[in-house]
Amino acid sequence: GTRSRTGKLQRGRSGAAYVAIRAQAPVVPAAVINSEAIFKRSNYLSLKPRVRVTARIGRPLTPPKDADDRRSLRAFTRDIMAAIAALLPPELRKSTEEMEEA
Repeated sequence: GTRSRTGKLQRGRSGAAYVAIRAQAPVVPAAVINSEAIFKRSNYLSLKPRVRVTARIGRPLTPPKDADDRRSLRAFTRDIMAAIAALLPPELRKSTEEMEEA
């Protein structure tokens, strides 16, 4: 994944799901909360920025077997994003509708 400039969950991309399905390797969902504060311009000027960052790690997700179609790829991507969202505080999550639109 990538960092969010706002800290809010962004639209999921299917790359991790694709690799996991092809390799039949589990995906470990992770969320890093408040990492965007590290990259604020005001913190660049400080020699010792004090920012609390929290990392939350979820349970591994097993990819579906024999999933070679786009529908399975999208479904597993949604599962990964839902697992990441569950690790975030509510104000940083997107609603299901927002995730579907993105």
